[in-house]
Amino acid sequence: MTHGMTDGVAYGVTHGMTDGVAYGMTHGVTHGVMHGMTHGITDGWHARLM
Repeated sequence: MTHGMTDGVAYGVTHGMTDGVAYGMTHGVTHGVMHGMTHGITDGWHARLM
């Protein structure tokens, strides 16, 4: 029981961290690209209208 619990916790923490980092990286990149695109488009429109 104790070894199963400690192994389970260690496994969950390490895999949770790696999954969280991978998730954050991919989502951060896609969000950054989308954010940059939308702002670039809106800024371009504003510059064209001015």
